[in-house]
Amino acid sequence: MRPTELRKAEQAFPKNEVKLEVLESPLPLPAREEWVCRICGWHAAQTRPEECELCHAGPGAFAREHDLESSADAAVETTPLAEGLWRIRNGFGWGHACYLIEKPAGAVLIDCPDVFTPKLVDFLNSKGGVRQVLYCHHHFLGAGQRARQLFGAETILHEGDRHDRIVTVPIDRWVADEEVAINGGGDEPVRGLLIGGHTPGSTFFHFQGKLFTGDAFSGWNGPLGWFYMDLASVRKARARIADLPIRAIYSSCGHTTKGASRQILGRSGQGGSEPNA
Repeated sequence: MRPTELRKAEQAFPKNEVKLEVLESPLPLPAREEWVCRICGWHAAQTRPEECELCHAGPGAFAREHDLESSADAAVETTPLAEGLWRIRNGFGWGHACYLIEKPAGAVLIDCPDVFTPKLVDFLNSKGGVRQVLYCHHHFLGAGQRARQLFGAETILHEGDRHDRIVTVPIDRWVADEEVAINGGGDEPVRGLLIGGHTPGSTFFHFQGKLFTGDAFSGWNGPLGWFYMDLASVRKARARIADLPIRAIYSSCGHTTKGASRQILGRSGQGGSEPNA
């Protein structure tokens, strides 16, 4: 049975397609038609599906990507978190967060927005565009195909998360190793560490004391701090990051956890969750 909140979200959408109030968009038409679930942000290629592969919402939850990009439903929020680090969050559905890291060799996205609005595209272009999209796992792939088209971005995902139905975004590079340094080229690389547990290919990314966890570690207090992970998986994940310098943790839920908190490392320490910081 689906969670109660998901059933309520599904009921908010009728079974038939809803026409959005769409403004004229300066963005080019997508290279292919995609449909976006307005609950979870999953993208379906070519045709509107009868059911979302990720959250199982019905067809009424879907809107055409190009329509959604230029509608009021897709309001986007960009928030500076630290020097060279931004949180990007679309305003519909679950509203998961992704993160932009400014780097001399080209900006990197940790996960991807659900849609690219004209305002967001202008913002990203002001930061030099997007060189790479690094995915924490295959649940929140967002508008990866659009990132490839608009910015020439390279999409990267661990091969443990190959999934014929969920992964509709073209992946340019499948990572096979448990640890990888990405986007070096004389610049400090982002370090990827295979965590597993949440999904087979679930990956944390570490850069300059910042740890990006997707939603395997949500930053919430209580049992949902580690999300859909058994105790053995949590212990393995903690062992992988135990020696990392961690000043802040950023999740796809939008939470910032300051310091190496007791919850993520399993030992006493300073730190607390800040949902909107």
